Amino acid sequence: MATFVMMMSAAVMLGGCTVGGTTTMQATKQFGNTTTAQPVAATPNTGTNQTGATNQSTTATPGTNTTPGTTTTVVPNTPLPPSSMTQIELILDDSGSMADLIGGQAKIAIAKDSMNKIIDNLKTKDSLQTALRIYGHQNKLCTDSVVEIPMGPIDAAAMKAKIKDLKPLGYTPIAYSLTESVKDFKKDISGQKIVVLVTDGLESCNGDPCAAAKALKAGGIINQIDVVGFGLTKTELNTLKCITDPSGGQVLGASNATEFMGAMQSILKKTLQYNLDLYGKTTKGEAVAMDVKVSQGGKLITEEQGDNVQMLLPAGSYDIQANSTEGLGSATLTGVVVTTDQITKKDIVFSQSGLTISVVGADSKPLQASDICAYITGQTTNPVSCAGFYTDTFAFKMKPGTYDIEVKNAGVTPETWLKGIVLNEGDMLKRTVSFAQGTIKVSTIGADGQPLQAGDICLYPQGQTANSLQCAGFATADFDFTVAPGTYDLKVTNGETSEDTWVKSITLGASQTVSKTVTLLEGVLSVTVTDSSGQATQASDICIYAPGTTDNSLKCAGFYTSDFDFKVKPGTYDLKVISSTDTSQAKWVKGITIKASETVTKNVSL
Repeated sequence: MATFVMMMSAAVMLGGCTVGGTTTMQATKQFGNTTTAQPVAATPNTGTNQTGATNQSTTATPGTNTTPGTTTTVVPNTPLPPSSMTQIELILDDSGSMADLIGGQAKIAIAKDSMNKIIDNLKTKDSLQTALRIYGHQNKLCTDSVVEIPMGPIDAAAMKAKIKDLKPLGYTPIAYSLTESVKDFKKDISGQKIVVLVTDGLESCNGDPCAAAKALKAGGIINQIDVVGFGLTKTELNTLKCITDPSGGQVLGASNATEFMGAMQSILKKTLQYNLDLYGKTTKGEAVAMDVKVSQGGKLITEEQGDNVQMLLPAGSYDIQANSTEGLGSATLTGVVVTTDQITKKDIVFSQSGLTISVVGADSKPLQASDICAYITGQTTNPVSCAGFYTDTFAFKMKPGTYDIEVKNAGVTPETWLKGIVLNEGDMLKRTVSFAQGTIKVSTIGADGQPLQAGDICLYPQGQTANSLQCAGFATADFDFTVAPGTYDLKVTNGETSEDTWVKSITLGASQTVSKTVTLLEGVLSVTVTDSSGQATQASDICIYAPGTTDNSLKCAGFYTSDFDFKVKPGTYDLKVISSTDTSQAKWVKGITIKASETVTKNVSL
């Protein structure tokens, strides 16, 4: 899909080229190094253009170490599409609601910042005239819609100054503003006449924007109306479509500063022209996504991504850096001269090879790896490309070179490396990584032999008690660990008693399944609280302690209740019950012995 940068109408030709010529560029791309493209010797190709100029074509001389780079075509005397004098009127909402906040910032502040950036992009375009109309900024009348900057070559300073002082005030007279806008265009200048309306609300002055838009289209003066709806709901945006539909315009919504700027750029890109056309492709003609940076005097001017990047640049000399986002290297063009009467098309050709990695287990069945990464041979950081997700197969597209491949198995099995894989131009190689694995099946039961949920089940390297390899991560009575052959320690935590049970030195072989059943021993202390008449009464708290201690309770009910069941590991406990009517009154029951799977009932009378 083509992407487009909105700046000034101009064209590009490579330094050293003559107007009306075609130059083929060669960029040698190596990992860690970028070689600047240079034109090679020209071989005349006789031909005559309409102006009588002689066309010349230049072809890179092939060599054993030559890799494709960029192909540059300067199109001589090509008129810039579509018309040389487009008129655009920006209608800006300054109604009272523009003072509302989005993301902690007033909508009008966001609009001002974005409009200033749009103005900076437009100010050098000599084939464009603009006007600025604002509504809701002077009073609370429904006729408060004024063309503050009349149609003409853009006066960036005046337009910015007018926008800077805006304070939200009035209503939203959309229909009136549209009707008045037709007066702002110069009828004696041919070309596109476009309205871009920015609003944060619907019509509030009893006008009919839909009818106004239809009338403008029928009048034959205004060619297109576009709308940016700022902070509007989906329903409100759909309501505004009646404004854009008659002229084939678009409604774009924005809910923050980034989206607002993006919406404005998207609308204006459809209107403005381009003079530099960059197309990324492989030696086989397949599209290649690029990140294209244009600099001038060491300062970044603009940046766009895509496989077909179209830019509108002011006249001047530029450096262009095109980086494949698919790991195919980069190409640099220096001294690219932009003019105002040509379109320059460039094919940026990246060398490509392919490497497909498949991951299987010891049973030869597909096995998902947590990640698969390609590195320049000898490196272990800054991978060229990674799968980035759980997969059993991944196809790398990479430039020719020598690579090391790292395959990780869910962070459990130690990573596996494939070293020194050589990719030549056009190679499509396949490699299979086999992981030996086994399974440790864990079940948890109570003393009665029935399944009993554990709070968590974790697996550790033998001898370690921190940094588990893997945990169930939730309450469960069974869990399967699929891991590499080795020796492991298992920790099972009782969610009720917080007691840890360890199973040490579990040895697992390749393709082996080892089952472990862990018994979680616990009993129940059931406490009821009554008053002197034997009726249930609430205690402010009920707590159990290690025998002989009065501080640091093991567990408490934690709320007003007349009964509570404690699930505890077998042992002896002291019980304290605090009165709800007199918290200074506490009653102790000491030396309560709990056995596994036993329920002991204690009634405490306050």
